[in-house]
Formats: sequence, structure tokens, C-alpha cells
Amino acid sequence: MMYRKFPKIALALMVFIFLSGHLFAQVGSDPVIVVAPYDPTISDAFKINENPKIVDTAKYSHKLSYSLSPKLIKTNFELEPIKVAKMGPETISKLYSSFVKLGIGTLTTPYGEVYYNNLRSSKYSYGLHYKHLSSLGQIENYANSSFSDNEASIYGRKYIKKNTLSGGIDYKRNVVHYYGYQPDNYVFDLGDDEIKQRYSLIGTEVKYSNSLVDTVSMNNTYKLKYYNLADSYDASENNFLLNASFFRYFKFMKSIPKQVVGLDVDFDYFSNKNSFASENSSIFRLFPFVGVNMNDYRFTVGLNNIIQSDTISKIRFVPVIDISVNLVKNILIAYAGYDGNVQHNSLRKLSDENPFINTMLPLRDTYNKSKIYGGFKGAASSTLSFNVSGSTAKVENMPLFINDYSNVLLNKFTVVYDTMDVINVKGEVAYAGEKLGFVLSGNYFQYTPLHELKAWHKPNYEIKLSADYKIQNKIIVKADLLAYGTAYAKLIDVKGIAVAEKINGYVDGNLSIDYRYTKKLSVFVEFNNIASAKYNKWYNYPTRRFSLLAGVTYSFL
Repeated sequence: MMYRKFPKIALALMVFIFLSGHLFAQVGSDPVIVVAPYDPTISDAFKINENPKIVDTAKYSHKLSYSLSPKLIKTNFELEPIKVAKMGPETISKLYSSFVKLGIGTLTTPYGEVYYNNLRSSKYSYGLHYKHLSSLGQIENYANSSFSDNEASIYGRKYIKKNTLSGGIDYKRNVVHYYGYQPDNYVFDLGDDEIKQRYSLIGTEVKYSNSLVDTVSMNNTYKLKYYNLADSYDASENNFLLNASFFRYFKFMKSIPKQVVGLDVDFDYFSNKNSFASENSSIFRLFPFVGVNMNDYRFTVGLNNIIQSDTISKIRFVPVIDISVNLVKNILIAYAGYDGNVQHNSLRKLSDENPFINTMLPLRDTYNKSKIYGGFKGAASSTLSFNVSGSTAKVENMPLFINDYSNVLLNKFTVVYDTMDVINVKGEVAYAGEKLGFVLSGNYFQYTPLHELKAWHKPNYEIKLSADYKIQNKIIVKADLLAYGTAYAKLIDVKGIAVAEKINGYVDGNLSIDYRYTKKLSVFVEFNNIASAKYNKWYNYPTRRFSLLAGVTYSFL
């Protein structure tokens, strides 16, 4: 460290000695003149940041004096009369009392329909309706398949204070032919009259009921119905139905908003005759029930008391329970229940389902012994609704259509009855928009018969789509799509053993277009079986393929 400081010390001593020598030299009095250029300098300026202030020490005050000279100015206000408000005309659409629809189609198919109704009235309403549809078209290689449908009705309604009296008379005449065989396969030939069947039905109904639901007093409905059905083979059926319904709202418990107590009474009587026998049967039903509505929870409990009378009498008691829960307000509802009932398989019911029956067939009551169901329903929006459910049921005496082997042509059907378990899953979606609307529904069935090999002529599923679309309220397009699953027919082989003959499923579609030329006049065209599909709904009964129907509609009066 000392060696590093030595040079610094030596340098300091040399400077000191040098300065000392100069100092000593100035002690003398000799003048020294230094010649050098002039270098003027100015010191730095500093800004004063304070503003000057004027302090006025003299103070004085000046008093103001003034006076007001009031002057009245005249003002005028004139009222303008307001125009009286006028009520606009009521926007009630004009009604036409009459409506006619006429058309003609391929396969020589005339069509006509007429409606007549009275105009608006707060006292009564009445009207009539008539419809005709027939066709002379034939199906290749099969017997005469022409048909004719006619129906007419007169109806009326009278408003009596808080009640309504209504009634009507109906008439139907339907003609078909048992065309389910191929004449070339037989050595004999039957005339058209020998395979012709005509159903004639006349009926009437009278009903008396409350016009609106009364939440204070008793609500009543009384109904009386009668019909007579006859065919070309001396078979006939008479039916009387008497129905009365009563219900009233109560408030037994303050915590529960609504409770309803009711009673339904039915008496259904049938009298059947044919060329070989006659029989009478009846069903009496007494159904008391109680319903409770607790905001999001609803349930109904009742007991079906049923008395069946034909050759013997039977008494049945079937509980009925229905429960629903509003899971999401006005959007999703869950429901479940248990019920059962008895229904008579009348000649009218069976012939409506299958017009190619032998009308001398056994008629029995179907007993829906127990049915358990559950599902969900609701609305996804104001235009879209849905319903999905499933059920399982035990059914006694379910009617199944089979070919009648007492007829050598096998072109008629009879029924066999069997007990079976039925599982059903179904769903439905409906949309109702301004222009587009549709309903899509589907059913899946699983049948387990007790004695028969199959549930004859019962498809395992069915899907239906119905839609309509409006184009500027001038053109309306409608479409229907149907799809049915596999079914089976019962045949007897050469050994006398029953075998199941498969009936393939099918898809069918229809399309119609309606052009409204004016509010009174429109034209339409309908396309049936647009894919020209070939299929059998009943064994050995092929349906017609593509056909077209066109015509006009007109409203008047």
C-alpha cells in the first residue's frame, strides 16, 4: 500500500516546491506588463417569479336607489274546440254461410263437399254438411276395387241463459268390394254384386250442458246418443248411450287453491242381429273422482265401477290415479298414472277399422285390466310443444283381424281375441308458426300375446308427419307422410298349422296445394301416394298407387 501512495506524495512535494519558488520571486518591485485579449463576461441572470401587486387602501361604497312603475298588460287566451274521438269500424271478418268444394281425379274419382251454416248469432247456430267421394279405378290382377263414400249431417245449437242445448242427425253410406283375391287363380268368377258390401248408418245425438265452467255451483252435462248400422248381408246393430257428468269446485282446505269432486255415469247398450243369431250386451260405468290442484302439483283419484252384461254379468273395480308435477313453470310437466277400463268391440268399431270383415263375427268386450303410464310434456316456446310418454298394459280380449277360412277366397276377415301385454312408447312434437305448422308423432309397440303367435295385422311402429306452409296467405301447401312397420297375417298351411306371414312395412306420402285466387274462390290439387308405393295394409289387399285430384272451392252468401 505504501508503494502505491509514494508517487502521489512525490508529485505533491514537487508542486509545492514549484509554487514556493514563484512566490518568492514576486517579492521584488519590478513592474510586470501582461499583454492578452479582452474577454468580457456576464453573470447568470435569475428570474423573479413574484407578480407585482397593487394594494388600494382607499375604500368606498355606492348605494343604488331605484323604483318600479307597474303596468298591466292585457293577455288573451282563446280555447280551440277538440274534435270528438271517433270509434273505428270493428274489424270482424266477414262470414260466408255456404261453402262448396268440387273436384275430379284420376281413376275416375269424383269428389264433392257442401257446407252451410248460419251467420253470427248469440242465440243459436245451425248448419248442414254433405260429402261424396268415389272411384271406379281398378288394381291390376285383382277383383273390382271400386268404392263410394257418402255422408250427410244436420246439426244445431241453442243458447239458453248459462246452458247450451245441441243436437244433430248423421247419415253415412259406404260401399266397398271384397277385392282381396285374383280372379285368374279361380275357375269360377263372382259378379260385382256378390263381392259388394254396403254399410248404412243413421244416428242422432242430443246434449245439454253448461255453456261455461261454473266455479261456484254444480256443472252438469247430459248426453243421449243412438245409431243404427246395417249392411248388405242382413247384419244390423243398434246402440243407445246415456251419459251424465257432474262436478263442482270446493275449498275444503285453505292451503289448497282448488279441489273438485265429480261423478261420471255411462250406460252403453248394444243389440246385434245377423242371419244366424242375435245378442244383446251392455256396459254400466260409475266413476266418482276427486281432483286437487296445488299450484305446481295436480292429482286425480277415482274408482271405475263397471258392470258388464251379455251372456253373463261381471263386476269390475279399477282404480284410477293421475299425477302431474310442473317441474319448470309453463315449460316442463312430468306426469304418471294408473288406470283401466272396458270397451265393447261393436260392429261399427270393427267395420270402421277394417271394412272387409265378415259381419257375422264374434263381438266381445275388451278389458284393459291395468295400464301404468308416465311421461313429460311442455312447451319450449309459444309455438313449439312436445309430449313424450311410455306405458305398459295388460289387456284381455284384444281383437285381432285374421283371414276368414270359412270363405274359400280368403277375401274376408274375422277376429280372434287374445290376452296380451302391450308396451307402448310414443312422442309428439307440434309447431304452430305464422307460416309453417307441423305435427310429428311416433309410436312404438311391443305385443306379447298369450295364445296367438303374433299380434295379427298390428305394425310394430307408426310415424306420422303433417305439415302446412302458407305463402303470402295466397298459397297453402300441405303434406302428409306416413310410415308403418312390419306386421304379420295368420295363415293355415296344408297341415292345418297356423303360420305367420310377414307383411312388409311401408311409407306413403300425400301432397296438396291450395291457391286462393280471392277470398271466395280458390283452386286445389292433391297428389296421393306420390311415391307410387306398392304395399298391403291388410293381407292380400294392395292399396292404390299414385292418384291425382283437382278442383275448385267457392264461398257464397
